[in-house]
Amino acid sequence: MSTAVGIVVFACLAGGMLLGMHLRRFIPKHHLNDESADVIKLATGIIGTMAALLLSLQLGTAWSSFETRKTEVTDISAKILLLDRTLASCGSEAQPVRDLLRSEMTRVVGALWSDEPKPASQPVAFSSAGQLFYDRLVNLSPSTEAQRSAKSHALDLAFALGQTRWLIVAQESSYASRPVLGVLLAWLAVIFICFGLLSPRNATVMCALMICAATMAGAFFLILELYSPFTGLIRVSSEPLRAAIVLLGH
Repeated sequence: MSTAVGIVVFACLAGGMLLGMHLRRFIPKHHLNDESADVIKLATGIIGTMAALLLSLQLGTAWSSFETRKTEVTDISAKILLLDRTLASCGSEAQPVRDLLRSEMTRVVGALWSDEPKPASQPVAFSSAGQLFYDRLVNLSPSTEAQRSAKSHALDLAFALGQTRWLIVAQESSYASRPVLGVLLAWLAVIFICFGLLSPRNATVMCALMICAATMAGAFFLILELYSPFTGLIRVSSEPLRAAIVLLGH
C-alpha cells in the first residue's frame, strides 16, 4: 500500500507541475510579470512553510510510533527470558509450563512477522495455548517458600507480558490520518502547479522538479511504512525475540 501511495503522490505532483506549465500558455503575460511572480512566490512560500511543518510532524509521529513498537518488542524479549528463569525456580513441575511459553512465543513471532493478513476474529495476542499457559501457571503447586515466591513473581511477569502483547495488537491498527495526508498532498500539488507556472520549460528544470516530486513521494512512503512496523520494507527486527526463544526451556 505504501508503494502505491508513493506512486500516486509522485504522479499528482508531477502532474501538477505539467499542468502549471500548460496553463502558462493561456495566462496573459501581464499576469505573470515580475510583480505578479513575486506575489505568487510569496503565496507559495507560505503554503510551503505550512506543508513542511505538517510533513515534519507526520514523519516525527510515525517515527515515534515505530520506535515505540521496537521498544515493546525488546521489552517482551526481556520479560519472557525472566519469566522462564523464574519458572525454572519453581521446580520440575513447571517444565510443561515453560514448554508452553516457548511454543506460544514462537507462534506470536510467526504471526507478527508474517505478510499474510491477520483475521480480525483471531488477533495475534490470542490463542488457546496462551490461555492454557496461564491456567497451568496458576495451578502450579509449589512445595517450598522459595517456589511459592517464584510463582508469585512469575504471575506478575506473565500479566505484564500479556499486557504488552495486547498493547502491540491494539496499536498495530494505528495508521497515518488520511485527511491529514490528503490535505498535505493538496498543498504540495498547489506548490508544484505554481512551480510550473513560473518555471521555464526546459529539461533541466523539469528534471529538478521531478526529483523534488520523487522526494516528496518518498516522504509519504516513509510515513506509511513506519506505521506498519511488522510488515513492508521497514520492519522492527524480530531478532531479540527469536534469540530469547532459543534460550527458553533450558
